[in-house]
Amino acid sequence: MLFYAIASGNRHAQTDGIAFPLYFMTAMAAYGSLFAAFAAGGHIALDRAKGWNRQLRLTPLGPRAYLLSKVAAAYLGALPCLGLLYLAGASLGVHLSLAHWLEMTGLLVVGLVPFVAMGIVLGHFVSADALTPTVGGVVVFFALFGGAYGSFFNHGVTLAAVKLLPSFWLVHSGKAALVLGG
Repeated sequence: MLFYAIASGNRHAQTDGIAFPLYFMTAMAAYGSLFAAFAAGGHIALDRAKGWNRQLRLTPLGPRAYLLSKVAAAYLGALPCLGLLYLAGASLGVHLSLAHWLEMTGLLVVGLVPFVAMGIVLGHFVSADALTPTVGGVVVFFALFGGAYGSFFNHGVTLAAVKLLPSFWLVHSGKAALVLGG
């Protein structure tokens, strides 16, 4: 709903020479997938709080399989988010070739790797009660400085600093299709 409220009123606007719905869709795809990537940590923290991790140690499930299941869950949470944003973008006039849609999705999926890892680490070190505000703050930090809300840092030392953040590259990987298909 928020996507439609913002993007539909700016359907014919341009941002950095790109149609606003396309620009906004890619930014929100990065933002939404950030939250989904950190969700694996929430499941781990809940498992720890309920004592489920101790129970799992009694089963033949190894640590590698447990970790891979949490990584898979994070990605399975991100894909519906991307799909819904793509549908919303397409309904507002975003037109890309299938190759560009797939390229953008692939780049976003690869760009999520450090965030899935951070989510898993947070899940192991932060309590279940504190995880939601922690993840919210971390995601907003990365989204703000990565450029999901727009480019605030366009030159100088600040641009060099934000380029050190993986979220900068996540947002720009999502926007790679803009250069090719926009």
